[in-house]
Amino acid sequence: MIKVFSGSDRAKIDAEVKRFLGHDYEVFDSESLKPEDIINVFAGASLFVEKRKILIKDLSELNTESVDIYAEVMKYADTPHDIVIWETKPTQKKSYKDFVKLPKVEAKKIDLIQKIDMRKVFDIFDMAMRDGEKAVKMLEEVQGEEDPYMFFGLLASQAI
Repeated sequence: MIKVFSGSDRAKIDAEVKRFLGHDYEVFDSESLKPEDIINVFAGASLFVEKRKILIKDLSELNTESVDIYAEVMKYADTPHDIVIWETKPTQKKSYKDFVKLPKVEAKKIDLIQKIDMRKVFDIFDMAMRDGEKAVKMLEEVQGEEDPYMFFGLLASQAI
């Protein structure tokens, strides 16, 4: 099976990769691949395991002027291996869109949550100044709901 992950929430994508592949898998980066390596990645065998677990990062950035990489990968969609393609910025080419629609391919976009409730930031900061334990509990309640970078930025600006 092939899974394609894209989006801005790297932590959640990394967790999805580990959930699907486990912790022991091969990693290929677009910088180290050539178009002729695709057949070895998708159809190649290993002496040690029957079913390979593979992570390919930024496949659409593979330097190919003459080869449409997703048109090439589409030929190997029925691979027996478990493969994850992690696209930081997926291509808008038709071949990519056709590839993620294939029955043996599962595509998922995972973006950071962009909302932020400034009132919560100020309440947590005020509580931290008075009662650290309660502030930690309040922080745990909003964990996963808020964009962590924006939340921390507001918290830091409040402290300054």
